[in-house]
Amino acid sequence: MNALHTICYLSKGDKELKDFDLENLYTKLKAKNHLSKITGILINDNGYFFQVLEGETKKLKKLYSLISLDERHSNVIKIIDTQIKKRIFDSYKTGFEVVDSSEDKNY
Repeated sequence: MNALHTICYLSKGDKELKDFDLENLYTKLKAKNHLSKITGILINDNGYFFQVLEGETKKLKKLYSLISLDERHSNVIKIIDTQIKKRIFDSYKTGFEVVDSSEDKNY
């Protein structure tokens, strides 16, 4: 069995990201993470992203490397990067949730 890992980070979203861009990002993110068996949560509020990811160590490290290079956000600060014994977000309906607190949305 492969070791489980969690990575948590905070970042500043690009000011040019529009609601349409974010909705596309969320849809793709959920599908890709489901296929890769990545669980977690993404919170977007006031132009900042806060994300917790859980999954197989090798896959998660590779994913975080891609995330840290993504130009849709900046000032990526890794808060947690550690092995875990079990997932916290595994029982979520899709295994991965997106929370967007934009006032004009009904999520």
